[in-house]
Amino acid sequence: MMSDRRRRADQASSPSGAAAGLNGLQRIESDPLRWTLYSDGASFVLTMASDRGTVRVSLTAAEIKGYRSEGASYIAGLAARFTHHPEALRASASSRTDRG
Repeated sequence: MMSDRRRRADQASSPSGAAAGLNGLQRIESDPLRWTLYSDGASFVLTMASDRGTVRVSLTAAEIKGYRSEGASYIAGLAARFTHHPEALRASASSRTDRG
């Protein structure tokens, strides 16, 4: 369903601050130079490097469930999907919403 694909993707000009956290979230998983996962326990944000800067994606409930059951390997697969198929990220951009 389209609502399962809701996420927020932002372009950031610099990946600085990755070690310190992101908007109050703590870094919980990382694959250096590929992706970093941040969380406050309820919200999860995946950052990935792209040719346009850093892309931040808020994980959906289904993706959080996938991470909780499969761990870092699930996030690696998700990041690879967005990295190798950026059109998947762009194609659903119009359905993304801010989560407050």
